[in-house]
Amino acid sequence: MKKLLLFIGLLFLQASAYCATWYAVATGNWMQSGVTWSNSSGGSPVAGYPVAGDTVYLNAASGAITVTVDAPSACASIICTGFTGTLTMLNSMTTTGAVTFSPGMTFTPNSQTWNMGCSAVSLTTANKKKNEFSAFLLKNTILAHNSYNTPTKSKKP
Repeated sequence: MKKLLLFIGLLFLQASAYCATWYAVATGNWMQSGVTWSNSSGGSPVAGYPVAGDTVYLNAASGAITVTVDAPSACASIICTGFTGTLTMLNSMTTTGAVTFSPGMTFTPNSQTWNMGCSAVSLTTANKKKNEFSAFLLKNTILAHNSYNTPTKSKKP
C-alpha cells in the first residue's frame, strides 16, 4: 500500500513539474507553436503554446500585438499587466486562476465562453465594458472589479 501511495504521489509531483510560464511576443493564434509564445518576457518565439496548468503573460514587452484564441484553449492564469495589444476570442477559454486585464488593452470576446472553474478565481476587468464580459460562463464564485474599482462578488449560477 505504501508503494502505491508513493507511486501516486510521484505522478502528481511529475505532472506539476510540467506547468510552464508563457509570454506573448508576436501577433498570432493561441495554438500557433513557434510564433506567438516565448518562455521569457520579450524573448524569441519558441515551440509550444500554453495549455491547462500554465501561466500566461501578455505584458508591456508584448507590445501592441494581437493574440487570438483560435481553438478551445486552457491555462491556469492570464495576466495582462501593461499589455496594450488585443486579446480576441474566436473560441472558448478555460482558466482556473487569476485573469487580469490591463486598462490599455482591447478585449474582443466575440460571444465566446470563458469558463472559470475548479475553485474561487479572480477576474480584474480593468474598467472594461460590462458587455465585454456578458458572454462569460462563470461556474464558481469570482471576485470582479467593476468600473469604479469596487470589488463585487458573484455567486455560483
